[in-house]
Amino acid sequence: MSTLVAALIYCRVSTEEQADVESLKALGRKAKKPERAGMSLPTQLQEGRRYVSFQPDWVIAGEYQDILSGSRSDRPGYQDLLAEAKRLRALGRRVVIVVAALDRLGRDIHERVRVWRELDPLGVEFHSCRDGGVVSEFTFNILASVAREEVRRLGERVTASRRHVRDGGWKVPGHAALGYTWRPSTGEEQRQGAPASVLVVDELAAPYVREAFERAAGGESIRSVCRWIAGLPDDVRDGRRMGFRAVQVMLAAPVYVARPEGGDDDVLARPVSRWEPLVRDETWRAVRERVQSHKRVPRQASGRYLLTGALRCGCGARMCGARTVGGRRRVGTGERTIWPVYRCEAHLSALDGGRAACASDYSAAILEHIVSERVEPLLAVASGDEALRAALRRVWKELERQHAPDPGVRSRIGQLERAAERARERLRRAGLLLVDGTLSKEDYQALRQRVERDLAGAEAEIERLRAEGPAAPTLPDLDTVLTMLGGWACAWRSAQVVEQREVISALVERVVPRKVSRGQYAVEITWTPLGKALQGVRQP
Repeated sequence: MSTLVAALIYCRVSTEEQADVESLKALGRKAKKPERAGMSLPTQLQEGRRYVSFQPDWVIAGEYQDILSGSRSDRPGYQDLLAEAKRLRALGRRVVIVVAALDRLGRDIHERVRVWRELDPLGVEFHSCRDGGVVSEFTFNILASVAREEVRRLGERVTASRRHVRDGGWKVPGHAALGYTWRPSTGEEQRQGAPASVLVVDELAAPYVREAFERAAGGESIRSVCRWIAGLPDDVRDGRRMGFRAVQVMLAAPVYVARPEGGDDDVLARPVSRWEPLVRDETWRAVRERVQSHKRVPRQASGRYLLTGALRCGCGARMCGARTVGGRRRVGTGERTIWPVYRCEAHLSALDGGRAACASDYSAAILEHIVSERVEPLLAVASGDEALRAALRRVWKELERQHAPDPGVRSRIGQLERAAERARERLRRAGLLLVDGTLSKEDYQALRQRVERDLAGAEAEIERLRAEGPAAPTLPDLDTVLTMLGGWACAWRSAQVVEQREVISALVERVVPRKVSRGQYAVEITWTPLGKALQGVRQP
């Protein structure tokens, strides 16, 4: 059995920007910006090797690295380190674990305690180059607590810094979205609150991003756009794979209309930021509306049924297109007639004693005829003369006035939200000052009561304004509507089900039929906001 001590060196950094190119290659990663790569991993490794070299009878038995947050216990290098330490001890070898500093081992106090209790009984020692060598259990636990507190404070500082950048209208540095890149900020920009790098347009990729949005707004499916992006040159995609989920995220990203990530639920109602938008607001909204319409009226594989996705049974379940056999046999063939129907899907998920919970079906021809008669008058306004359109504009302006949100209310809500966040930040800072002894307990209590009172008032006012605010969405411009209606009217006259379904998805939210008698149905239609607005327009 060897008398040499097996030293296992462990190094860790949190981000790739802190790792050098060679370390990234060793871990199978590619440095996106090698010029920003630091030397933290090589420095830690060099310290560990130097420490081991000064110890008699010590040999380096392994070197392990991770580029992950210390709060994670599933780091591959870290887990390999622990496994190797236990394996060598099972073979009877003396084992020490060497790190440049104990916080490199990890910042989760519970994981640190667990590892100590697991390895200390085996005789494995921990050595920290910057903390005086061999570490006792007391020092180990104290430094673990310090590391955890540093994580908390670092998180608060990072959060405050990010908030400051966002409030100034700048993009928080990170992975740039396709079509954008980073450049160093100027002195003037930094005086305006900009971070070290600011977001600018990537002239190579930007035209392709704009085309992707135009394709999606024009009717192409996300999968079709995804296939188109996959065929672009690698330098345009910046080496990104851009799968289906990545394209979904891209088409919903506020960055392309120069809006911040957080804020109002209506992205376009958020304040415009300082970087250049790649996509017009109208195009971005059109893409989102198409995606939302497919959630209401999903695409169908066959393309034969007009109302699939929008149709609901009286029991609440969806209804889908199907074919049923009925009627007399055809003379000379013995075959029965095939009738298209819409059938309740409740039997697919709800069974009661082996029987379908609902077996309703409706004639597809009759239902589609009823819905078509209700939809066609909404499309007729597209073919009106100038006098009719002038009258429609007057009616539409009144509808817009009724539906438009009050900008003063929205601005007031934004002011109150920022005031509430500042109040929470004051509480956090006061707590730290109390811990440090800078603030007395009495002063802290007085401040806390005052801030909590202000915070409660702001939150109550926000809730009241939101409850009283208009719920109806903003209507599109009438000229845009008339243009869309003209295209929809042509699509409707084409008698192509796929094109007619696009019209249905824009105007109809839900269709619920009810049987009155044999072959007679009553149909309840729930319209989309645009459909409701057109319902309110009456020809003069």
